Amino acid sequence: MGSHMARNLVRAGYRVSVHDINEDAMNKFSDDGIPTKRSPLEVSESSDVVITMLPSSAHVLDVYSGGNGLLGNGGHLGPWLYIDSSTVDPQTSRTISTDMSRCSLKERKGYAEKPMMLDAPVSGGVPAAEAGTLTFMVPFLASQNLLLPSENTETLLVKN
Repeated sequence: MGSHMARNLVRAGYRVSVHDINEDAMNKFSDDGIPTKRSPLEVSESSDVVITMLPSSAHVLDVYSGGNGLLGNGGHLGPWLYIDSSTVDPQTSRTISTDMSRCSLKERKGYAEKPMMLDAPVSGGVPAAEAGTLTFMVPFLASQNLLLPSENTETLLVKN
């Protein structure tokens, strides 16, 4: 589903870079003109927001906390927002959130003082991912503090 999300974001005009452990998937992204990175850490170094959609808790733990994971760089992170839409157990989300709470931003963003993680599963499956109509289930308090719906229901705007 993540590949469909990435392509839809590119079509909507967002700059996207991707990493996948599957070399064939990386080649397809490259063929489509979507920049690929060699590791999750490289993705984070060129991003303000990171969205992960992974198949298991083990994958999430590796992508966030592994050797070249998103939380690398000695805990000084570039992206201010991490959205995990993976299918994982609650303990994995708590572990990543706790690890992230110990991190800081490399540079202060006007809208964020510390990096934030949202556990935001999706509904709609592959057909909705292809159509760009996935429903993100964002916790109420986080949605009140961070995101405002825009006129285009497929887009969320960051509240300043």
